[in-house]
Amino acid sequence: GQGRATLRVTWPSAEHPPPARGKFMPSTTQSIKIRLLRASAVVHEDVVMNANGPSQVDIGNIPVGEVQFEATAYPEYGAAGNPLARGSQTAQIEPNDITSVTIDLTSTIASFRLSYPAPFWVGQQDPLVVEAVDSAGNMVMSPGFLFQSNHPSLLEVNSDDGWATGLAAGQATITIREQDTLETATFDVPVQAILPGRGLWFSMQQGYLNGSCMGNRGPTAGDALWQLPESEIRLGYRATPVLGQELVYVVGQDQRDRDTQGAQCLFALDPANGRIIWAAPYESFNTPAVGRNGTIYLTTYDTLLAIDPNRPRQPLWSYPGLTNAHSPLVGDDNRIYVQDDLNLHVVSPEGERVWMHSAAFPSYSLDHGQPAVHPVDDRVYAVDGGDLVALLRTTGQEVWRYAFRRNHTYSNGNTYELYDFAPTSSPAIASLGDGGIYIAAQYKLYKLNSDGTLAWRYPADDLSDIDNPVVKFFGELPGFNGGIYSNLAVSTDGTQVAAVAVSGYLAVLAADGTLRWDTVMAAAVQSDGPAIQADGTVYVADDSNALHCYGPAGGETFRVQMHNLIGIPAVDSQGTMFVCGGSLLALAGEAD
Repeated sequence: GQGRATLRVTWPSAEHPPPARGKFMPSTTQSIKIRLLRASAVVHEDVVMNANGPSQVDIGNIPVGEVQFEATAYPEYGAAGNPLARGSQTAQIEPNDITSVTIDLTSTIASFRLSYPAPFWVGQQDPLVVEAVDSAGNMVMSPGFLFQSNHPSLLEVNSDDGWATGLAAGQATITIREQDTLETATFDVPVQAILPGRGLWFSMQQGYLNGSCMGNRGPTAGDALWQLPESEIRLGYRATPVLGQELVYVVGQDQRDRDTQGAQCLFALDPANGRIIWAAPYESFNTPAVGRNGTIYLTTYDTLLAIDPNRPRQPLWSYPGLTNAHSPLVGDDNRIYVQDDLNLHVVSPEGERVWMHSAAFPSYSLDHGQPAVHPVDDRVYAVDGGDLVALLRTTGQEVWRYAFRRNHTYSNGNTYELYDFAPTSSPAIASLGDGGIYIAAQYKLYKLNSDGTLAWRYPADDLSDIDNPVVKFFGELPGFNGGIYSNLAVSTDGTQVAAVAVSGYLAVLAADGTLRWDTVMAAAVQSDGPAIQADGTVYVADDSNALHCYGPAGGETFRVQMHNLIGIPAVDSQGTMFVCGGSLLALAGEAD
């Protein structure tokens, strides 16, 4: 004979403990598979769909005798996916009778896994991701988790979504609770402080010397380690990365779905993989600088900011009153040097003004970005209108001034003071050189002695045909290689100088100003200038958004194509080069 059964599948929980039956099944269930076995043989099998769940199933034509009822909950229709819960019950089936059977489902969750981008830094904002797993290590779908930080002074965690913010170094304990089973687990999350920085500016040299010389050996091939997509950060025009001791800093626009989406931000990234550690909203398009104690200095249009990398969203102090501020630099004396259009400001590490130099020619401004600070002769060199001025580092008193302005008498007999020969680059000093100051001024490269006298200029001959304004504008004067020089770089020992002209002409000179090699690049160059290693290897970007590497003898060894104009790259002690050109790219190099 045969019998019938009414099967009720229940899901006990803390809110509805037995005997009260609340939930029919786990909340992520899409189907339940039911099997009936008699003497280990399957006598009935069916899949019940979840339509806000029937609380019971009627089953007919069941063989009489002892029958085992099994129910398994699945996260997909058709009993697919990793099982969510299981249960079984044995019942005696009587002929021509209806037997009531109740199965209490038990979750298949055996443990939980916590993952997050490690190490978790102070200042980092990232989600804590929890997975429920069964005894075999397979993931079990869950409706979600609730989070609680047992050390909120170290790690602040949003209770609903697990978004965590590192606040202070130490070991934080996190408690999670699964929303269906209400099972809990605890995890330790160490929070790591960002260590003091190296006091580097472009990280290729001590920034207070200027000139983009590379103390570390960069890549010899264009092999990419990783690339941060523009879907995460959109880097601005000629953005420049900066290295601290642990992290890479860069300014750009946040493209991610965060509270800073669309905002201009200062980013901290892991140099090993490009992972964004934190983003702090600041309306700045300038290159930051990193002090020896790890403090980050950043300028907005009118303010210099000091930022603790462990608490990046709230500045330590601000120094207001600037006008179109340029990128700052940090001297070996830990003071911050920043130029705006009218003044050179020297600021103490505490945010107080030490001294200020006002432009002698305000209509032409203190142009070309950054000064150079000499650690030995206590001088600061800055562009002031059409001049290069040397100032005492302690007081700002003017020591000497080299005028690039020239008087010229035109064919009509009128004499005018021309600024067509004004500097077109920031001054640069070689860290191991003879104290000379290097600067580009329109069509020439200059080396000045520390007393302000001319050591040499390249080319050495005088300009001609300067009455022709069209020729002047396009930088195509007869006898002058490549036209207007946009910037230069000096090797650490001062034995080599690399300079690039707007036209794409690249020249590398010896210490005495003689030409070692030159080349004409395929595209114009309006970048921030080249970078040069001690062995004479030169890296330079052109307006086709390509980064070129030239060997010591002048041959091109590789090029890398980017999506936007490229700023000066940075190189760390492992030889990894970081290049900004729309996105951020890391190229493999050679460790020291």
